[in-house]
Amino acid sequence: YQDICIWFFGITDGYYVNEVDVLYDRAEPYTLSENKRDLWFYGGGRRPFKNVVLHEVGHGMGFSHNNYNYNIMGEDFTHLHVNGSRARAYLGEDISRGIVAHYGPKANWEDVSVSHWRYLSRAGEYSMHRKTELIGAGGELPTINIGSGEDPYVVNPGQWMFFRFTYENTGLTCHRVPVGFYLSSNDTISVFDRRISGVAFTVCPGAPDTRTFFVRLPADLPRSSPMWFGTVIDETGSVRGDRNRSNNATYIPIWVN
Repeated sequence: YQDICIWFFGITDGYYVNEVDVLYDRAEPYTLSENKRDLWFYGGGRRPFKNVVLHEVGHGMGFSHNNYNYNIMGEDFTHLHVNGSRARAYLGEDISRGIVAHYGPKANWEDVSVSHWRYLSRAGEYSMHRKTELIGAGGELPTINIGSGEDPYVVNPGQWMFFRFTYENTGLTCHRVPVGFYLSSNDTISVFDRRISGVAFTVCPGAPDTRTFFVRLPADLPRSSPMWFGTVIDETGSVRGDRNRSNNATYIPIWVN
C-alpha cells in the first residue's frame, strides 16, 4: 500500500505533487535478489521487491492500475524479464509510453525486448499474467515436474507446435527486426545456440505485442532430456542505439520425450 503526502501549489492552475512517500508492508516475503530460483513461479518463495517499487513509484508519477495488457501497473510480481538465472524487474512498454506522454521523451532512446510472460485476464483493476505457452495440435502441451522450479513442456522430436512470446518496444520509433528461434542445452538463450527458424516483423512503441508462431522441432533432438526453446529479438543487432541488449532473449523450458 502507499501513503501519499501532497502539498498543493499554484493559484489558478490547480496543484503540483511535491512529494510521494511509499510505505511497504514488511510482512510480505520481499527479496532484492534477481536470482530467479529465489522468486515465486521459479521455485522460490520470495516476492521480487524491485517490481513492487516500480509499481508504487508508478503511482507517484501519476499512473493508475491497468487491467487490459501485460504491464507493471497490474500484477507487478509477474512482470519480469528472464534469461538464464537472472530475473529482472523493468518498466515495460505500457508505462514507458505513459512517461513519454506525461513528461516528454528522452532523445535517442531505443530499446526492444522480449518476455516469456503475457497478459492473461483482468482481476478487478489489475491485469493478471501467465507464462507464455507451447501448443500442439490438441491444445496446450502437457508439462512434467522435474524438480527445477519450472515445469517444462513435453515435446517430441520432429513435432510441430505453436508458441507465444511477448515483444516490446520502449523506444521512440518503430523498427522492423529479425527474430530468431533457438534451441539450447541451458536456460541462457543467445545467437550462439542452435537456430531452427526465424521471422521478421515490425515492433512499434505503444503496447506489448504477444505473438503466436508455428515451428517444427528438429528430428534429431536427444530424448529424455531437458532443453530450452527460445527467441532472440533483433538477432543481427540492426536496431541502432538499442540501450539494453541483455533483454533481447528469453526461453520456454521443454522436455524431449
